[in-house]
Formats: sequence, structure tokens, C-alpha cells
Amino acid sequence: GTILLMKAKHPLLDQATAVPISLELNEEMKTLLITGPNTGGKTVALKTVGLLTLMTQCGLLIPANETSNIAIFDQIFADIGDEQSIMQSLSTFSSHLNKIINMIENVKNNTLVLLDELGSGTDPNEGVSLAIAILNHFKKFDIRMMVTTHYSELKSYAYEQSNMITASVAFDKKTLKPLYYLQMGTTGSSHAFLIARRLGLKEEVVADAEVIYQGRQTDLAKVMEKLNDEMLYLERQKEKLALEIQENRRAKKELQETKDKLLNEQDQIIESIKQKEEKQWNQLKDEVRTIISDLQKKKELTNPEIASIKFLLNQRADNEKILRFTDELIIGDQVYIIPYQQYGKIEGIKNDEFRVVFGKFDLYFKSTDLRKDQEKKEIKKTIRQEKPNIGQTPEKKATFELDLRGYRFEEVKDAMDQAIDRALLSGLASMRIIHGFGSGAVRKAVYDYIRTSPYIKTSRFGVEGEGLNGVTIITLK
Repeated sequence: GTILLMKAKHPLLDQATAVPISLELNEEMKTLLITGPNTGGKTVALKTVGLLTLMTQCGLLIPANETSNIAIFDQIFADIGDEQSIMQSLSTFSSHLNKIINMIENVKNNTLVLLDELGSGTDPNEGVSLAIAILNHFKKFDIRMMVTTHYSELKSYAYEQSNMITASVAFDKKTLKPLYYLQMGTTGSSHAFLIARRLGLKEEVVADAEVIYQGRQTDLAKVMEKLNDEMLYLERQKEKLALEIQENRRAKKELQETKDKLLNEQDQIIESIKQKEEKQWNQLKDEVRTIISDLQKKKELTNPEIASIKFLLNQRADNEKILRFTDELIIGDQVYIIPYQQYGKIEGIKNDEFRVVFGKFDLYFKSTDLRKDQEKKEIKKTIRQEKPNIGQTPEKKATFELDLRGYRFEEVKDAMDQAIDRALLSGLASMRIIHGFGSGAVRKAVYDYIRTSPYIKTSRFGVEGEGLNGVTIITLK
């Protein structure tokens, strides 16, 4: 199993001031060897792991970061502290050894073993040898193990093992005070000389001890000390990077939440505006239709004036409705009008049709009748768009043409309505309606419209040069 503790604290310490520890034991690194000075936090680290593991197996919440993960073990063995007994004639060494004997006799896979100061309490050389032999025995089982020590030989042993990792308790050399947190991947010194100086041991004694130590120190120890310094630097950089990653994730999450909120608000605002404008448009449409109906009954307005009102109504519809864009054509695009072989500009979109201004004309077309003007030709507007004045009849001039070829029977009425409205506003006296020969359905629809329209004065088929029976010429009232 895996033990992953992130920012874990001993449950009985003051949670406000306790220094958290982080460590990991897994299938690759099964044993953790902790080194460092006395009172530096080695034993507290052992107890923290043991207590939090037991709390987890009891279903209790643990004082650790939510990313922590603790496996469930079948057995937990611990040899922590000094339990020498005068009554039982037990020395420190004997006390430790009795517990270890029990562990060796009962250990099996999926066990957690915690050993404090392994091999201490006897001759250092013999103690180290015994400690290494005990660790070799435990390596035969699939267990997780934490061990504390002061022995340099055990540090060297740990470096030689592929499934062991070292850690040291941090120590401030300037203040000579322990920092209590674990530095993974390093080995710590006991700092006996520094502590001796702080406690007041004569300098000549400490200096003599340092000379003796330097004479006994091996090249390997020097290499390990340099390696420890490098590992300490890398560990600090790793912690700094982890904090930056965590902050970036938090900022990214906040940005996404803000984006989602803004998009939701945008959708609500658009829907609200759409409903409001739709309501206003419907009210206006009803009012204008009522007025037109009343005025037609009273015959107080001329046909061009009624057309002016209808034109204003259509323009209001274009302006008030939410514009809908197609994937390819949008308002403002310069387009080529296929039926007329002319260039124009899209000024509006209504009912999936595009209002295109070209020359003096302002007509609606389907997307299939248009294509984008790749040459991006500039179209000069020759029509001044002014609001018509009710009561004024524009001067009648020019000839207007409406091409209905390709239209369906039911589409003719709307096209004729729009064309005649604009013709009346422009003051046109006549129009040329191209319906073609074909099956006669479009021509029939045109003549049905002419018979019922109050704005058409006369109508006739075209003559030679006008299109014969494929066109109809109408004059307006």
C-alpha cells in the first residue's frame, strides 16, 4: 500500500503552531530512513505516521491535506522511545531488542513497521551491524517501514538500496535550532559540535573534537554532505514550484468560474432583450395595422402614403429584432447578386432573407442568390434614406423591375408587397414584373395579386422588346 501524507500534523500538538510534514512510501520506495539532531522531530514524525494510520483505519478524520492517502495495514509494529527497566534488569538496548524480536517472529506482508534509533544503546560498530541485518530481514517482506538513526553507516547503507529513501529533519545552522519539517532525499547531521558550542562546552574541547572527526571522515561522507546540500536546494525549489502550480490551478479555476458566470449572464440579458423587443414590436405592429385599416376605411390617405407607413413598419422590424447571422453572410458584407448580376451591400437580415442595397434598389434575397464579393468593390450609395413624410407623394419617374423567376407560388405575394411598397415610396409610375413562361404558376400568382391590390392601376403583357408573355407591365395609382 501507499502512505502519502501532505502537510500532516501530530493530532495532539497545537495545530496552530505545529510544523506539518510531508512524506511518501510506496511500491518503489518501501523504507524511509530519517536522520538529524536530537529534538529535531524524528520521533514526532514516526508517531505522526503511526497515529494517522490508526486514525484512518478507525474511520477518523486526520489533520492533513485532502490530497493525502493512507493504506490499510494488517499489522502495525512500533518501537519508539526508551523503556529501560531496573525492576526487569532491562537496558535501553535490551528494551529495543525485545520488541524487535517480537516483530521479526510475527512480521508478514502488508505490515507497517516504525523503529526509533535502530541499533542504539550498545557498541556503535556492533549496533550498526545489527541494524543492517534487521533491515535486510525486513526487506524480504512487502512491508512499509520508517527508521530513525544517528549512524552514518546506516545513511550509506540506505543510499545503496534501491527501495529505500532518506530524509532529514531541517536544522538552522545560524540559530542552532531545529526547524522540525522533513527534507525528503537528504541525510542530516547530528550537529553535535554546533550544539555543544551553544550549550557552552569549552571551545578548545570542541575544536579538538572537530580535528579528530575530520581525520576519521571518509571521502564518501564528504560526497554525501555535498549531495545533501544539493538535495536541500532542489527540495526547496520543488516546494516553491508546487506552490506556484497550486496557485495557477486556483487562478485558472476562478477564471473559468468567472467566464461561466459572465456567459450565463450574457445569455440571460440577450433573452431578456429579445423578449422585450419582441413584445414592443408586436405592440407596434398591431397599432400600425389598426391605424392603416382605419385610414383605408376613411380613405384619408393616398396609396403612396400607406406604403410609407408599411415601409416604416418593416424598417422598425429590421431594427428591433435580434440580428441573426448565417455562417457565411453577415450585415455589412459586399455581395454579388446572381439574378441581377450586380454588386450590393447587406444592410439587414429578416426571416432568413438578406436585405441588399444596390443602386436605387433595396430588396430581399435568399442566401442562394448571393455570394460574397471577393473583389471587395466599393458600392456608392445613390439613395438618400430619409423618413417619408405622410401626405407627400414622391415624384413619379423611372421604371422598376422585379424578377420572380425561380420563386414558388406562395412566395410571390410577399415579394410583390415589398416591391410595390418601395416603388410607391420611390415615386415609380410603373413596374416590370418578370415571371417567365414556365408552367404559369408564378404568372397566375402575379395576376391573382394584381386583381386584389388597391395600388395597381393597370396591367398588361410585355410587347416585342419587353419580354412578351414572360413579363407583365403594371402602372401604379
